[in-house]
Amino acid sequence: MALSESIALFAISNTNSSIYYDPETMSVFDITNPAKSLAPWWWEGTSGGLVEPIWVTAEQQGIISAIHMWPGSESVIHGVQATYVDRFKQFESLSVKVDRILSWIDMDDLSRPGFLAAYVPDIDVLFSNGIC
Repeated sequence: MALSESIALFAISNTNSSIYYDPETMSVFDITNPAKSLAPWWWEGTSGGLVEPIWVTAEQQGIISAIHMWPGSESVIHGVQATYVDRFKQFESLSVKVDRILSWIDMDDLSRPGFLAAYVPDIDVLFSNGIC
């Protein structure tokens, strides 16, 4: 699917929404629905493939990458996915997340990621509730 150089996405609601509508492709992006959010073209950028997530660039350069629940990381982008990908789990305890990330750091030299990214939704919850 060829996309224009710039895309205007419109939030479906006026709240802090994760649902957007692209009028050019008449598609809905909904981060909570993998069928509507993991299509590679949402994540590949509109600059002729010049924009890509950093883990894709790392993997293309031979750097092992590990991504813990980062938005878009479950997509195959430009035919590439991180070596280690943890799917989003809404109800996973922070201690389990930390243990998983530390297990990657503890790997032997040949398996250990040279790039690691982690999304911890617990922080978003704290901010949205005014705790932080």
